[in-house]
Amino acid sequence: MGSIYISLTETGVAMLLTIIVGFIYAKKALKDPQVVINHLNRFVFMFALPSLLFKSFIKTDLENVNWAYANAFIAGHIASMIIIYIFYKCLVCYGIKKYSFIVLFFLFEWPNFIIFGNPILTSIDPSYEIYPVLASISNFIRFPFVFFVLEKEKVERMKKELESKIKTNKECENKAPINPNTSGLESQPIFNQKDQNDFDNIDSSSDQPNGSNKSINGEHSLHESNTDKSETLDLENFSIWKEVGIRLLKNVNLWAIFLGIIYMLTGLPVPKVLLLFVEPLASCTVPVSLFAIGIFICGKRVISCSKREALFAFTARHFLFPAMMLLIARIFGLGGDIGMTVPVLSTVPLALITFTLTHIYGLGVEICSTTIVLGTCLILPITLFWVFVTKQIPFFS
Repeated sequence: MGSIYISLTETGVAMLLTIIVGFIYAKKALKDPQVVINHLNRFVFMFALPSLLFKSFIKTDLENVNWAYANAFIAGHIASMIIIYIFYKCLVCYGIKKYSFIVLFFLFEWPNFIIFGNPILTSIDPSYEIYPVLASISNFIRFPFVFFVLEKEKVERMKKELESKIKTNKECENKAPINPNTSGLESQPIFNQKDQNDFDNIDSSSDQPNGSNKSINGEHSLHESNTDKSETLDLENFSIWKEVGIRLLKNVNLWAIFLGIIYMLTGLPVPKVLLLFVEPLASCTVPVSLFAIGIFICGKRVISCSKREALFAFTARHFLFPAMMLLIARIFGLGGDIGMTVPVLSTVPLALITFTLTHIYGLGVEICSTTIVLGTCLILPITLFWVFVTKQIPFFS
């Protein structure tokens, strides 16, 4: 009875917080929806998601775990991430950038049966009540690697944009007419204030969780001087690995995982005060993310990207990757009813983290929202398709 009361209290507080957030931003969303989406995603990234990650560790009980299934899950989880990452790097090497980030955002929602799988697995066999353990394992394996990939992708993209801008400014400087009032000794500066503000917007809301506008190398300002020498010096001293490391150290989600692991290993009981603070924030992750998606797609077409990109994303998300997970389940011994749930659960649309991270890191928000909407509308026929397919395979029947 006490657990039911806590669950109802947690749900009620989360709903209340979501209603308050929606009420605050309802009118503003009609005027400037992009600002509201930025605020909501920042809330999820800075508060809700870290609370969810921290909660997944402090509520994990390492006793009475079916480690045979857990080990198979770990192996399959790592294998699926490696395959998806190799697929992503192959697309990048061939220069297919518009498809590479589609694969990339699949990486940080994969596999998603840690979210939806526990009720289904429990209905099949009560001994598979290991959701907290699976969630913790998945978070520990997935998020550090995912954030490393995302930060590295972001830093490399920013460096290329900076190099392109400096190259353009050099060309403009060489072609710029000489001011006769300066006797030919001076010319227009290659960076004016507008150029500085434009570049600052590259890293405005996504990479600095603390809201500060720091330089790309974390040490020197890119706009301390308008001379070409200082800009070249910044690029020469720039290190991608150093910048990625600095950004990872500032990532509150990784700190939440680190602190959660320490607390879990101590074996200390979880104070109720801590749960009352963490659980409502963690429960806000899904509704606030869905609210942000609703604002984003409001007034837009269902397919907000190109039809070719939508077809590629939809096919990969609901057919190619579930087939891969079916093969991985077979390799690592997840047969029978449990194995049948793997491809079915892999097709479930997940808006928990995907939309927020694609928006925060600027990776194909339109394709992400399109895939979520199409997957949600067509979830029933897709699920029936995979149920039929798995029943035709002797290993899973």
